[in-house]
Amino acid sequence: MFFVVRYVDALNTAIQFLPLGLIIFVITPIAVLLLPRIGSKWTLALGGTLTVCGAVLMTYIYQDTPYWNIPFASMILNSSGFGFIGYAAMLTGMSGAPPKWRGAVSALLNVAFQIGAGIFLAISSAIAQSTANMNVETSPPSELTVGYHNALYVQWDATLFPNRDL
Repeated sequence: MFFVVRYVDALNTAIQFLPLGLIIFVITPIAVLLLPRIGSKWTLALGGTLTVCGAVLMTYIYQDTPYWNIPFASMILNSSGFGFIGYAAMLTGMSGAPPKWRGAVSALLNVAFQIGAGIFLAISSAIAQSTANMNVETSPPSELTVGYHNALYVQWDATLFPNRDL
């Protein structure tokens, strides 16, 4: 959205996305301390809630929305949620593995995260482009923003109601 809709160059887009990694770096040690106290179910729920709240904020981002108002706050919420989810999911997934298989289980979980993220991005991009009924190179930014918002609405639905038949 930053690169295509807001016409921000690649370097500035990368700089604006730095908080994602920095917040995960700060939140993961908090998740390490929190998980033994409240359990993996509540740690995952906290991470999911923060991530959904960040996605909700993203639907209020438009082409002219200043970076420090909503985009920055949504990145803080999303990356905080990812910090809680990543650690809790990895620890929960590896806790039942015998010691000799932990390396393989860790690799499998990492591959599953990467494949899931790729599928998630592909679905989101397809929804964004198809609902905006546009071509990324020629459509006005307002159409692209609507497409991104529609992709976020589908993501909310899948996150909040994962067992529902579509």
